[in-house]
Amino acid sequence: MDRLLSAEPEFKIVSEWPSGEPDRVADPMFREALRIPLAARTVQRLSLPQDDLLMRALGLPLDRTRVAYVCVGSVCSAPVTQADALRGALELTANASTW
Repeated sequence: MDRLLSAEPEFKIVSEWPSGEPDRVADPMFREALRIPLAARTVQRLSLPQDDLLMRALGLPLDRTRVAYVCVGSVCSAPVTQADALRGALELTANASTW
């Protein structure tokens, strides 16, 4: 549990639609990422093709939308497709991180 509190997880949510547009998959994931009780976190909503350069720089695949990646340190989760799976992905990723 200490690792979850001391690390700053990053939630990268790849939307089908640009920011500001409703998205029935990305919006619930964004809200869930903000609801997880953490001292600090980064939540980004990304979309293609607007954010393709940033996604390349982050090492995220450009062929998937409607997914989220949970990153802690240099370790990222497998693609997450459901909002209720974000907490589990966070725990797995935090436990896999090396410090």
